[in-house]
Amino acid sequence: MLMKAIFLEDSYQKEFDANVEMAEDDHIILDQTAFYPQSGGQPSDTGLLQKEDVVFKVVCSKLPEPVHIIDKMGLEAGDRVHGKLDWDRRYRFMRSHTACHILSAVIFRETGAKITGNQIDLSRSRIDLAWCPLTKARWHST
Repeated sequence: MLMKAIFLEDSYQKEFDANVEMAEDDHIILDQTAFYPQSGGQPSDTGLLQKEDVVFKVVCSKLPEPVHIIDKMGLEAGDRVHGKLDWDRRYRFMRSHTACHILSAVIFRETGAKITGNQIDLSRSRIDLAWCPLTKARWHST
């Protein structure tokens, strides 16, 4: 069964219900998830999975499934859980991601420098560029 990637369909979805497909210690695979996995220079979402009255913190989510790493054991295949994203964290990453794209586009348009990588974090972001030296003539020719 393929996992439904809610995070790709609706980046504004904050909560969801899912079935546990696989549980191995603190590694959980769900049949669907809104938790964005760590990839492309962006950290994963964090938040909570709740089964009845028991709450599990989602420490991170990693590819390829994605696998959710939780703070304690206790979930089993077949369990039904309610997931809730740390929305403040997600929204901050979304804003930083968009800002990086806008800044990269402006730099590319003005200089021709292409993005080679980036790193988004809670307090700062970094954009790596393939930079060609700017000369006075090149700068004034645009």
